[in-house]
Amino acid sequence: MMGFQKKDMFRRSPFTLLAALLLIPALFPSCSRKERLGTPEEILSTMSVREKVSQIIISATFASSDPEYTSLMDTLMAEGIGGIIWMDAPVGDLVEETNALSRKVRIPLLVTVDAEWGLSMRCPDYVKFPKQGVFGKAEGMEDILYEMGVAVGKDLCDLKIHANFAPVVDINTNPHVQILGLRSFGSDRDRVTSYALSYMHGMQDGGILTCAKHFPGHGEAAVDSHVGLPYLDLSRERLDSVELYPYRKLIGEGVDMVMVAHLSVPALDSTLTPTSISKPVITGLLREELGFEGCIITDALEMKGLTTGRDPVQVAKDAFLAGADILLMPSSPIPTIDLLEKSVLSGEIPESALDEKVLRVLKVKKKAGLLDEGYSPVVRNLSRKVRAAHRRDTVLMEKILSVLPEDNGK
Repeated sequence: MMGFQKKDMFRRSPFTLLAALLLIPALFPSCSRKERLGTPEEILSTMSVREKVSQIIISATFASSDPEYTSLMDTLMAEGIGGIIWMDAPVGDLVEETNALSRKVRIPLLVTVDAEWGLSMRCPDYVKFPKQGVFGKAEGMEDILYEMGVAVGKDLCDLKIHANFAPVVDINTNPHVQILGLRSFGSDRDRVTSYALSYMHGMQDGGILTCAKHFPGHGEAAVDSHVGLPYLDLSRERLDSVELYPYRKLIGEGVDMVMVAHLSVPALDSTLTPTSISKPVITGLLREELGFEGCIITDALEMKGLTTGRDPVQVAKDAFLAGADILLMPSSPIPTIDLLEKSVLSGEIPESALDEKVLRVLKVKKKAGLLDEGYSPVVRNLSRKVRAAHRRDTVLMEKILSVLPEDNGK
């Protein structure tokens, strides 16, 4: 990796070998960092407007060798984006790419994943736990869901993944078209909330950040927001008593992030603006009325439920203006950075508004330990960690199956 084969390295003189070893920290500053990065406030004070804008973006990681993709990721690392989200790929490929990307940034990446029922959702190398809907069909699953949350948290921590976009707290109230299916804990408000809280606390105790989704509630939707914009003709009273109920509980119990869905909910925004770019929904309802002080993240900004008939770069700006702190997977990340930077430099967007968002992101990173002195983002001994995870998850899976009704263990 250093330009010569390993076998050649040991044929060179001790002095040459020493020089090569001393050179490694210079080539890979983030993986050997010893200096103190500083507090979130101190880091913020050192950043340019463009670096700040880049810090609120999370882009997808596919572990692909495609030259266009590789070039884009190199560019995004040079810009200093805030984080990445793992997509479907073998765990070894994802770890290798994440290690490489982490070496290219000054401020460590927030590494995230959709692992609603465990890392097997993305990586086939891991034990496949039951989906949420399987637990939702049975009573008294709180303790086992807590254990599963701890296990999932440990699996992710082993790989230096910091946040899981879970739990799903959508309530499947539409019996005819259940878009979420087994991704939801079911149709009972109280059970969904209780199970989500147990799973959330388990993941947090396992060492990772959690995220409640899909705000303000996707369970009634008859359209998949990946392909179209769902319309929820529900009263505010109904939303308060059902869809918003678990969010109030999880916010009160310390959920780290909330993900906003792409929905049209006239009771919350009479203009029918999608919730992910609606200021009344994000700032008015989630931030001010519900009092959520953590990070607000959009659902993937490339989804057709949001982008159909809209400029994909403008929707990222609209999400920013609506109150989102993190822009997840904008389809055109570099033009998005360009537009937001221009908007701040021109005075259209106050830099103070950008600073608030960046500070929340940096505080999340601090909570996850990324700003600690000597923190290394590099994953080592992967094979050993995967084997250990498989052993403990297999034991837990046997326990899960023993407490689930026989017809639910799938």
